[in-house]
Amino acid sequence: MIIPHLGQQAVLDSQARYRIVAAGRRWGKLELCRMIMEDHWQNGVQGQMIYIAPSYRMIDSARKTIESLVDTGMFLYTATPDVEFEEEQSVDLMIIDEPALIGPELWKKLYPLIMERGKLLAVGTPLLNLAQRNKPDLLKLLWNLSLPSLQRWQFPTDQNPAVSKDELAAMKSTTKEIYYRSEFLAEFITSES
Repeated sequence: MIIPHLGQQAVLDSQARYRIVAAGRRWGKLELCRMIMEDHWQNGVQGQMIYIAPSYRMIDSARKTIESLVDTGMFLYTATPDVEFEEEQSVDLMIIDEPALIGPELWKKLYPLIMERGKLLAVGTPLLNLAQRNKPDLLKLLWNLSLPSLQRWQFPTDQNPAVSKDELAAMKSTTKEIYYRSEFLAEFITSES
């Protein structure tokens, strides 16, 4: 059993229907996904879950982490723009892992799956790609949504007690500030300044 750190616990305790988390690298995003899924099943919810990630590699990594849940009715998908869902399909829980790596056009296919009753957890690190900094991505779109029962969190890596402050200081001293701000402070960077 994973014991959540304070940031993860805040998200777990939230009653918001839509939970959007911008978190730094090594914050414990995949562990949070697993805890949310386990909580979903332990509370007797019999509906379906869907886990969405931007690549097959990430799906495979998640599958290894959550394999005990795979046979419980959960679907695993990769988030390619051409992914199709059944028109009448709906899910009770949708988890989107690293939505900054997914184009926002996919939202129009995903939202109908949860609009009746489903819950959403979107968790990822803001994208730093200065050549595309103003290009939309799914995390930015979700971060800026105005929906009832939506809650946002922004967690830097140092809020994970398992990550050494000395290691973070070493990382900060050896990387560009803008990279550190995006990847470890979970800031949405819109320019090099």
